[in-house]
Amino acid sequence: MDIPTPIPAQPTRFLDKVRGFIRLRGMAYKTEKTYLFWIKRFIRFHGLQHPEAMGSAEVEAFLSHLVLQANASASTQRVALNALVFLYREFLGQPLDDLKFEHSRKPVKLPTVFSAEEARSVIHNLSGDYKLVAILLYGSGLRINEALRLRVKDVDFDMQQLIVRSGKGAKDRITPLPDRLVEPLKQQIDSAQELSRDPRSGIRRRHHLLDRTVQKHIRRAIQAAGIRKLAGSHTFRHSFATRLLEAGYDLRTIQKLLGHSDLRTTEIYTHVVRKGGFGVRSPVDEAF
Repeated sequence: MDIPTPIPAQPTRFLDKVRGFIRLRGMAYKTEKTYLFWIKRFIRFHGLQHPEAMGSAEVEAFLSHLVLQANASASTQRVALNALVFLYREFLGQPLDDLKFEHSRKPVKLPTVFSAEEARSVIHNLSGDYKLVAILLYGSGLRINEALRLRVKDVDFDMQQLIVRSGKGAKDRITPLPDRLVEPLKQQIDSAQELSRDPRSGIRRRHHLLDRTVQKHIRRAIQAAGIRKLAGSHTFRHSFATRLLEAGYDLRTIQKLLGHSDLRTTEIYTHVVRKGGFGVRSPVDEAF
């Protein structure tokens, strides 16, 4: 289960101290796991040297290794860089110099997108809470864990919007609440007030869906819909952005709704809007 690793009240191990620091910052547990993974990999790469005994040169060597030997993608290298910058600048208080390393030049893959009909078909093959989550992903552009972490106070029925708290990058943002989700969410809120008994502890508490369980149900629904694209739960978020572009919304607006820090991340959707190939009409369509 996705339960944070326990740490001592007065940690002595270096990585436990880093965990505690991240939790005091209120960062997402998924970010904590990712950062710890890359920090440990960095330490192992340099023969278990302590990070305090290393610096910019060792970070540069590690990042170059990811590209030259590990064949890492640009996004993977960027995540590793973010983790190590956080470690040195925020935790150790030792900002890194201007880093010079080999950057990944692997091409960025275009996102897989459902057509409107495909999205409807996948949702039709879901039921209960899984269907509600899928509609949230598609209708509001949420990441799966953002949907699963929504709280009652994050749903604003009067303004018809959802408040996404501590999304990727620990940022809050606002995204629309679709008309067709108003009543289902009100019913879900009513049922969420009911407590169930934990089978292990016997304590009565609320229970939440696990992201991997939702992903499994969505994959089954994709198969049942006869869709052969390499798709998953995140495809709904890609499809949300693409539908907005097709409807004429500008990139800056879509960037804010998705919570992208860099507009270049949002721009990739311009390559997958309906009428692929940059909207060019093929001459063969004119000839036959």
